[in-house]
Amino acid sequence: MIEHSQPPGTSIAFGGDNTKGPDIYYSTGETETHVQVKAVTNASQFDRQVRKELRNRNPSQVIAVQVPAETPTDQLMGKLRNNFPGHNVYGRSILVVDPGGKGVIPKQPFPQPVKKP
Repeated sequence: MIEHSQPPGTSIAFGGDNTKGPDIYYSTGETETHVQVKAVTNASQFDRQVRKELRNRNPSQVIAVQVPAETPTDQLMGKLRNNFPGHNVYGRSILVVDPGGKGVIPKQPFPQPVKKP
């Protein structure tokens, strides 16, 4: 997961076990990027865990989620486009990997919610 989320030219530090806050910190010395890591076993957990991080008062810029192998990418993209209206997604990115660390959805900005006419 680190290889998919680490910005070039940054150092890395990890949050402590059982502590609040981001799980991974990347730093250039001048700026920091915070990454919150989630692991889920099914699609409903995906929604719940992403929504929980979107509501966080001190949000991470990147939410990295590990999903089960063979999770359909189109299903996840549909969830990202439609399941988080009203949440602050501006300036935030999502990254999704499988259990082996293979990128399912490469790091990208959160899609803006689709407004229905």
